[in-house]
Amino acid sequence: MTKRLDIVQDLQLAAIEAAMKRYILQKSFDDWVKKNIEVRECVKFVKKADAVDNDPICYCRNKRSDHLRGRTIEMPDASTWVQRDNTERTENTAFGKIMFENVEQSIDEAQYMRIAVDYGNSPYKEKLNTLIKDFWKLDPPGLLISVSGGAKSFNVSQDICASFQQGLLNAAKSTDAWIITGGQYCGVMKLVGDVIARTVSKRRIPTIGIGNWGKTWKNHKLLIENRRSDAPDITYYPVEEPAKGFATLDPNHTHHFLVDDGTTGNDGIEYSFRAALEMLICEMHKIENVRLPMVCIMVEGGMRSLEIAKGTLENGNTLVVLKGSGRASDILCYCFENSIEIEKDGGKKERILPSESEKEIKRLIQKDFGKYNIEKEMVELVLKISNYRDFVTIFSIHNPEPLDFYILSSLMSSANANVMAAAKMRQMRLAITWGHAKIAREFIFSQKLYKFSADELNQLMFFSITKQRTDFVKLLIDYGCDLKQFLNAETLERLYNSLNKKSGGYRLLMEKANRKRQKSRYDTLRNVEDGIDTDKSKVPHRIELSDVGSLLGRIMQGSYTSFFNKKKHEKTATFDVIFQNPFDLMAIYCCLDNCQDMALLFWEKSRTPMATGIIAHRIYNFLDMMEAKWARMDEEMTEQLENAASQFEMLSCNLMTMCYHNYEKKEWVNILEVKMVDWGNLSLFEVAQITNAKNFLSHAAYQSYLTDIWMGDIHQSTPFFLLVLATIIPPIPVFLNYTTNSNSNKSNEILRDASVADKDDIKRKQPNILKRFKLFYTSPAVKFILNCIFYLFFLGLYICRLLAPNVCMEMGDDSGTNGDTPEYMIDWIDYYLIIFVGSTIPIEISQKVSCLAMLLLLLMCYTCYIHMCNGKTCPNLSNNTLTRVEQSHVFLAARALIYYIS
Repeated sequence: MTKRLDIVQDLQLAAIEAAMKRYILQKSFDDWVKKNIEVRECVKFVKKADAVDNDPICYCRNKRSDHLRGRTIEMPDASTWVQRDNTERTENTAFGKIMFENVEQSIDEAQYMRIAVDYGNSPYKEKLNTLIKDFWKLDPPGLLISVSGGAKSFNVSQDICASFQQGLLNAAKSTDAWIITGGQYCGVMKLVGDVIARTVSKRRIPTIGIGNWGKTWKNHKLLIENRRSDAPDITYYPVEEPAKGFATLDPNHTHHFLVDDGTTGNDGIEYSFRAALEMLICEMHKIENVRLPMVCIMVEGGMRSLEIAKGTLENGNTLVVLKGSGRASDILCYCFENSIEIEKDGGKKERILPSESEKEIKRLIQKDFGKYNIEKEMVELVLKISNYRDFVTIFSIHNPEPLDFYILSSLMSSANANVMAAAKMRQMRLAITWGHAKIAREFIFSQKLYKFSADELNQLMFFSITKQRTDFVKLLIDYGCDLKQFLNAETLERLYNSLNKKSGGYRLLMEKANRKRQKSRYDTLRNVEDGIDTDKSKVPHRIELSDVGSLLGRIMQGSYTSFFNKKKHEKTATFDVIFQNPFDLMAIYCCLDNCQDMALLFWEKSRTPMATGIIAHRIYNFLDMMEAKWARMDEEMTEQLENAASQFEMLSCNLMTMCYHNYEKKEWVNILEVKMVDWGNLSLFEVAQITNAKNFLSHAAYQSYLTDIWMGDIHQSTPFFLLVLATIIPPIPVFLNYTTNSNSNKSNEILRDASVADKDDIKRKQPNILKRFKLFYTSPAVKFILNCIFYLFFLGLYICRLLAPNVCMEMGDDSGTNGDTPEYMIDWIDYYLIIFVGSTIPIEISQKVSCLAMLLLLLMCYTCYIHMCNGKTCPNLSNNTLTRVEQSHVFLAARALIYYIS
């Protein structure tokens, strides 16, 4: 009961501590926002001419009661209202966490920020950077996707919507992208929010909505002063049908910027801030002076969407247009398909529309936007966009590739338009992240605009391996990346430190590294006590190659040794080693990383594929065993490991079958016997035994090789009963056939099978009589038969000793007449039994039995001998004789001890 109370108290204290931390963070965030992020408010009230008198409306479209009290100046009715002069920046009153009501799918505690339109200018970019990085804590993106399109008048077919959503989701997830939209609960923005809400992932895709504060429905609900008393840190916002001219915030966006210029209902004020924020994000995440790539996707839309597209292209970014989505998108696609390029004075090129095409475009504009009277402006805007043809990609649902393929294609094609080394590397990394090797082959390697250096190829190879992109690894090898030059000890150690955190190999290696770290900490404490400078004590915080070597030795049951196990003082020399066969090492790395496809790729190029396949089979079985030990209960992982192990074992067996049927026996036996330097000087025969690859062990070639070893130099055609008979009757071995002669050695020459060997040839190669006896009795099969015969003889004599002992009574004594126990004379049977038991001692020594166990065994045998001598060797012990049953117990104890120790 006391323990339960202690646990409850600890949980309560932890909850209180967490709440205090949240309060402190929220307090610091509130203070920072109020000092650094301001909003705009109208401070000069000018009454509109048609306004009512009780609560008149200003030209900013806000009522008098909505203006700041105490700071608003009443201006004469005839005054001119100018947004720049009549508004001022004031303290922020709408920011923090927001919860959406009346919806089933929503982001838990999304963030929102009301912000003045001025913050799109350069002086305020550092504050936006601090807000996004330090307070919102968004992870760096790999790509920025800006989505533009229709809102209220959005009428797109279900097929296009589904294709757009799936392509957007694939692109965002594979590149860790950020998505920027208008943030409203309608049109294409609602499509984006819906697909984000359906993602099943621990990491939400950052989706930033940039909306208009003045056109946000019920924006007064977002003011801090209107928060509920029971939830002072969270703003609750209702999702409902807005009034005409307003929009509701989308509940599935993770962040909302609400741009404020001090007015209500003023269209388009957020677009300048949006363009500035997109440029800021691209600059924030610059790598090697190359901006973060950005792509704008246009779905349907109107005049505002075309303006956003034009701004995107002017900033050097790419545009993807969805053909068939309607309105502005279809008009722009028609212009690209029908415009022609002409060259003006000075060599400047420009695209124009033929007269018929221009009439058709005007007809389309009149059809979709006739009531707005923007025909001329839209034609000019479309033609300006068409001049950026190299940066625009048109996507149709009838295309064979999905939308995410065309998004990346647009980035690649724009990179080829402006080829830079750093830009090429950035685009190539992006292609690897997305996993589209076809795009990299088409837009990078097939064009001679840029040639990657060896160092750049090595960087891309490392990135591809850590991302588990098998297609890219193959592509880079085909392109000319030399794996021998790529892989050294330092690179291999970096790879092991980049293992998938969920893989069993990473967990096993980290357990080893943590044990070393704890030991190092203990040594550091001892150094402190001894007054030694602890700054020189190196505490390992990484996986080292020695850890990998120890793990492989553990997997191989202590039979594998490599240079990985060298001491730390040899590390510098170890890193200078050039691997002669790096494909084997990379295959093992991929097995520990649980990347089967890449492991197979490296296995295909291995110098010792059968041994590598068997060891890979062992690694997967070991990982499967450890998964069961850790009780992760992941059936999919278990099935995956079992299938991978079976696949590698089957591949090794298939290779052995091919060698068995296509090569001479001497050649495939050499494959089994040859020592492999890469695998600790083990032979394939030994590797199969160590790893217990049962299918490989049962292979016909392996069994034939075992038969060769079993029979020794006796020909395989000799039946077993004849071996037994020859063992009992000594003259018979002279008449048997042998597969060697006095001038050859078994390890250097293995003859063909008897079914194909010529009998005369066999007779010519027969050794002399003495050599035949030697070859016969040194054969493992004959040794086994002899051991069996002598063991059966031992059991027979032992039984005879127990059941019918030779009792030799001393002179003058009658058996049992005086009630004394008869004494036993030691005879040849006892000597044989003692010798047989003692003969096992050298065997135990050869098996590296401990000295203590051997001492106990010798003492037992000596005690047995003394007691059986019945005092003849030591007369003082004549009274310590053993009965027949006690004597049998001594033998049994000695024999049991031998088997127990072995």
